[in-house]
Amino acid sequence: MRNDIIGLLLAFSGVLLIFMSATLITMNQAEAERPGKVPRTRVPRESLQGHRAPQNRSVGTATSRRRNASRVREKGSCLKFYTVASQPTSKFCMLLRTAVVAGVDLNVLGMGLEYAGNEMKLRYMVDELASVPPDCVIVFIDAYDVLFANTPPQQTLARYRQMTRQSGDQLIFSAECNCLAHNRSCEDFPPSPPGFPSRFPNSGGWISPASLAITFFKAVIANIGNKTDVHDQAYANDIFRIPELRERYSLGLDYRSRIFLSLTTGGGPGGRRDGVECRPVADYNHGNAFKNGVWTDPKRRVSPAVVHFNGGGKLFMGEWFNVWRQWWYGGGGKQKRDHPDGRVW
Repeated sequence: MRNDIIGLLLAFSGVLLIFMSATLITMNQAEAERPGKVPRTRVPRESLQGHRAPQNRSVGTATSRRRNASRVREKGSCLKFYTVASQPTSKFCMLLRTAVVAGVDLNVLGMGLEYAGNEMKLRYMVDELASVPPDCVIVFIDAYDVLFANTPPQQTLARYRQMTRQSGDQLIFSAECNCLAHNRSCEDFPPSPPGFPSRFPNSGGWISPASLAITFFKAVIANIGNKTDVHDQAYANDIFRIPELRERYSLGLDYRSRIFLSLTTGGGPGGRRDGVECRPVADYNHGNAFKNGVWTDPKRRVSPAVVHFNGGGKLFMGEWFNVWRQWWYGGGGKQKRDHPDGRVW
């Protein structure tokens, strides 16, 4: 009887999320009539408090990169999460539910608007970030194939600070196994650390100070020109593979999946890249490596904050979400957990 009731509650919560999203679409369509305004929606979550952005952010030469990274590390506490979504779907609702549990205040751009192609993600973000403090750290994720692990936002920020301290890079992309640069010029990309096969940028997840993200994505948009329905990741790869441009824009990769995990398999036959096995789904044997809302690669001992089910990984999103849901509801829906804000959810 209890399981039947919990099942009804789960179904109701899904319908409620879809209803809320549809309501937001109507509101955003009205908002979109205002010239130059990109609709922005927030997940129903309390705003993060106490965030102040430091001043005097600049993008400079290699000498200044570590100095700038130090500023982000020592002063920056402003953190904002963004995605772009035009319509509510069941997988979008999965993303929202994991965001709420993780305490992520997720800003959604473009809801209810026509999605003309992946370059719209870049244009929406450039427009939105113009009104954000320049030193505020921005996390961007795709909307329809991503789940949050139960990693507090401030822990994500702390990991980013550690990465900038170690590498000096400030705009850090998710790393994946597939090379999507135009003309397949994959030999120009730097090698990944030993034992970590992902060495190519994935534009479905990145973290950066706002001002640097604006500068970089304006360059990508200029490269795209008037083309529509383009592969934004290919254009980002085209810039990343050139050492001088990596230096100019302070670009790096999350090779060790400290924040972003890409679940696509790549590297040719057998899923290998440079002799290293590239089977991220197998590495994260989620039935055994999932604990307290977090997936862990037991071999490499890393636990990402964001899981991206891109490429062939999309086949596993529903299954992984069910593992997460069973954890949240206490194992097969037998017990509900308290909401992070103290509510029963």
